[in-house]
Amino acid sequence: MRKQKTSLSWAILIITIVLLSVSSLISCQSTDKKTTLDQKQIAEVKRGNLIVSVDADGNLSMPRQAKLAFDTTGTIQEIKVRDGDKVTKEQLLARLDTSALELALKLAENDLEIAEYTLMQTAGLTPPGWEKVRPDYTIVYGTDIPGARGLLKEIENLLTRAKELLTSGEISQAQSQLQLAYDKLTSAQYKLGGKYFAYPLSVKLAELKVEKARMAVDKANIELQKALIIAPFNGIVANVGAKEGDKLSAFNYATTIVVHLIDPSIIEMKAFIDEIDAPKVKLGQEAIITLDTLPEIELKGKVTFVSPIPLIQAGVVSYKATLNLSHPDGVELKDGMTATARFIIDRKENVLLLPNRAIKGTPGNHWVEVVKNEVTKPRPVVLGASDGKNTEVISGLTEGEKVIVEIVRPPVPRLF
Repeated sequence: MRKQKTSLSWAILIITIVLLSVSSLISCQSTDKKTTLDQKQIAEVKRGNLIVSVDADGNLSMPRQAKLAFDTTGTIQEIKVRDGDKVTKEQLLARLDTSALELALKLAENDLEIAEYTLMQTAGLTPPGWEKVRPDYTIVYGTDIPGARGLLKEIENLLTRAKELLTSGEISQAQSQLQLAYDKLTSAQYKLGGKYFAYPLSVKLAELKVEKARMAVDKANIELQKALIIAPFNGIVANVGAKEGDKLSAFNYATTIVVHLIDPSIIEMKAFIDEIDAPKVKLGQEAIITLDTLPEIELKGKVTFVSPIPLIQAGVVSYKATLNLSHPDGVELKDGMTATARFIIDRKENVLLLPNRAIKGTPGNHWVEVVKNEVTKPRPVVLGASDGKNTEVISGLTEGEKVIVEIVRPPVPRLF
């Protein structure tokens, strides 16, 4: 029985100690909170520069990329690049076995040469410069009665005009009209019984054969080019997706990416702007871009596109924007890096700045507590732009005046 009383006494003692500790902690918390609210900080109104901006998150993008594949079937004979290689425009990157295609091209070129010599022989010409010499002509006769009638009408008008000029004594002008009438008469006679020249049919046929042979050469060249992969621009090989000896069939040649080429000199950022901030972002607007992986680096960008179509995810509306970035020397940027764009909405230089934590009241009725000679007095102020930390003072304060700034401390976590 005595042992039970002793245990009970110890339990009461422990509970009492715990309650006293909790009471002490609560008292301390209340004291700290009161002290935080009572503490004040004094700030001086100063001049400075203000940058008004909005932020948007996104990713870097290297838009100039090419996933290169062959345009025909065959066996890959040679891949001339590896991952990470730098290449130049028009450089050969890979090729299929082109022996059959090269032979077809040679045959087409031979056929063209045969056709050209056949044409020269038919026209009775010899190189060089045979293509600039006209072959023998065939004379063909014909008449143009409607054309002759039109010229006769013009001649009649010219003769009438010449008669009028002679009557008025203007002899030289009359002679000019008569000369024109004579020229028209010669043309009319030609139309009534003229002749013109035409190719012999054998020469025309030979010319068509030459043209056909040229088209065959062009087609053979196109087929040969399908078996080659040529760099379309200067860049870096991001990935080689095939190997020498691979056979490409009609089912997979178009979908087998042999070389993935990327141009790292052109960099963009794809950002998503909140619907509240979207109207503030304009084409050509400047932006400062920071990267999660390189926080100490600031990149410059400019807005080139803002989509008019919203992106809605989980009820949140945003708009896609594209920014062109300048690529600083010595900084290695990669496609897909996470980035934040700070869009410059407005710049204010040499303006009075007030810490936002000193501002009290409501929009249109703002005021601050001004400290002078250790006396605090409220004073209304008119405010302008804000960057979220400082606000422009339009009127109500002068440079050097001191104001009360509230100290914001993080709340003490509750234990119970």
